[in-house]
Amino acid sequence: MDDLKIFGKNEQELKKEMKVIQTYSTDIGMEIGLKKCVKVTFKREERVKSEGIEMEDSDLIKELGENETYKYLDINKTRGIDETQVKDRLRREYIRRLRKVLKSELNSRNKMLVIGEIAVPVLQYSFGVVNWKIKKLENIDRQT
Repeated sequence: MDDLKIFGKNEQELKKEMKVIQTYSTDIGMEIGLKKCVKVTFKREERVKSEGIEMEDSDLIKELGENETYKYLDINKTRGIDETQVKDRLRREYIRRLRKVLKSELNSRNKMLVIGEIAVPVLQYSFGVVNWKIKKLENIDRQT
């Protein structure tokens, strides 16, 4: 588990969720990078200023600054993201990796395996974060 985003109705729910995550992380020997954690509060789709979340061991998850963004799955976000820019960047990276594999001296079977391991995940990684239109994916498929 690398990037994790949690949602809660209120501060108490977020604290409960963080406690579960901390317990699970401790059980499997994983450490949470609290310095990289931030909290953002929205009410009725408007961002509101609030305090950070104080954890049991007196660590603090700070509130995201007014003009700051955070990265989730390597995409800068606050309330929304510039999906056009992100999609273009992902498409270019996918095509770059695809070309690199196709120029290699691998046999065709191994090229297909490597494309599935190296190029395709660039797009798959974004499917839960970016709203892809079928038409856009069909265009990428044609380029492939």
